[in-house]
Amino acid sequence: MTVVLAGTHLTRDEVARVARDDEPVELAEHAIERMTAARTVVEERLAAGDPIYGSSTAVGVLKRVGVGADAAAAYAGRMLHHHLVGQGAPASRDLVRATMVRLANGFAAGYPGARPALAERLVDALNRGETPRLRSLGSGDGIALAPGEGLALLDAMEAAGALSLEAMAVNPTM
Repeated sequence: MTVVLAGTHLTRDEVARVARDDEPVELAEHAIERMTAARTVVEERLAAGDPIYGSSTAVGVLKRVGVGADAAAAYAGRMLHHHLVGQGAPASRDLVRATMVRLANGFAAGYPGARPALAERLVDALNRGETPRLRSLGSGDGIALAPGEGLALLDAMEAAGALSLEAMAVNPTM
């Protein structure tokens, strides 16, 4: 049975079936619509010049420092690259897949303002059995989302360029 990600309810049983049994995954249509609407709001606010944390501003203690539209993509790439911290043994396949399905479901909620293409890429990877090599210790989100420079969407340190954001023609400032 296919696990449908709507961004709201994802049970432990569903996560386990995807992680351990390669259960197929799909995004609910209303989740795609919600992600699209949320991203539209983000883009409208950015166009209006409003500060958007992490998109038109720096992060953390520098959250009040503006990042111009012309520098946003480069800043996002540097920020993620500088937060790549992965150590220890590779995480198990089922743990990586569980992380991927939970991340896709989180995007499906619409709150992050991510484009649907990001959640769709995670779902596609799950359905094709692509399991990136992630370390058991470190910054999983940064590694999972790191763009460019030969870094792949789902395996920032070691994957082939076919998974990269550039190959997907996706803007890294999602």
